[in-house]
Amino acid sequence: MFLEIHKEVLRKQKSEKLLRVYNPHVCIPLLKVDCGEPMPPSNGTVTVLSGTLYGAEVSYECNTGFKLDGNASNVCNLTGQWEQGTPTCQPLGDENLTGD
Repeated sequence: MFLEIHKEVLRKQKSEKLLRVYNPHVCIPLLKVDCGEPMPPSNGTVTVLSGTLYGAEVSYECNTGFKLDGNASNVCNLTGQWEQGTPTCQPLGDENLTGD
């Protein structure tokens, strides 16, 4: 008789936003990975597009008169953190103005 050793396999179930750990010899509960509500940038907003669990996406925008410095979107990762830091909103300069 052969002893078959099974390695643990991680499989993301995107539809449920859950992480299942499989091992035929051990019962492990489902783990919910939640990044929590992301902070909006100063002088801007964050829009939660698909919740705050693993794989969720958010987008950032700046108020009128400001431009986004950083990524306009973010994704919740397996460690429960938003993949990228919160971008900043920088005031628009007067580069378009002429000194006339």
